[in-house]
Amino acid sequence: MAYARSVALLAEDLKTVRPTVLISVPRIHERVVGKLQESLAVPPLKSRLFPPRRLSISEQADMQDGRIRIRGRIKEIIVTSTGEKVPPGDLELAIAVDPLFAQVLVVGENRPFIGCVAVVNPVEWRRLAASLELDAEADASLNLPAVRRVALTRVAAQARNFARCATPRAIFLTRAAWTVESTLMTPTLKLKRSTLMARFAVEIESMYRTEVRQAKVSA
Repeated sequence: MAYARSVALLAEDLKTVRPTVLISVPRIHERVVGKLQESLAVPPLKSRLFPPRRLSISEQADMQDGRIRIRGRIKEIIVTSTGEKVPPGDLELAIAVDPLFAQVLVVGENRPFIGCVAVVNPVEWRRLAASLELDAEADASLNLPAVRRVALTRVAAQARNFARCATPRAIFLTRAAWTVESTLMTPTLKLKRSTLMARFAVEIESMYRTEVRQAKVSA
């Protein structure tokens, strides 16, 4: 591990150390990319076809043969419209500890608060439905106000170790599991967030609209 002596001496230090991984604030990456482009004398056509890319603070990269290779995001972060930052992966794992929830997708990017979409565990769902005297086989039962209240209470219990802003205030429940075959999961069984967001776009919009409307009525 090595540290640059200063910003002014960064280029010299890079030549000396020849790092395979460079960790810094985004402006340093931009400075490196700018110097590389200058040295490569990129033709106008190639510059238009492959425009400079600004690195996100949540991206990681390394250098190979004088080229910067972006390896991907360090960690997914949801930023709400109020500027709160929530790590969805950690929150999803915590919520899924409750046996009612088989799979969980946390949402809230540029929204006023965090919400979630969850696949219910069939056995636990039938138990909950029976306790509320509901038909467990009816899809409409899943998102009745009484069911949502119980679900959100259980979600809050699992999210108790997170910041208050991370606790989901709205939820949509479904019985259909997310699988690789349905293209909602990757082969390594990770959530395909963008695909899930598109699949449940209408439900998510309705979920937020309902919660905001109820909040206004309560106020």
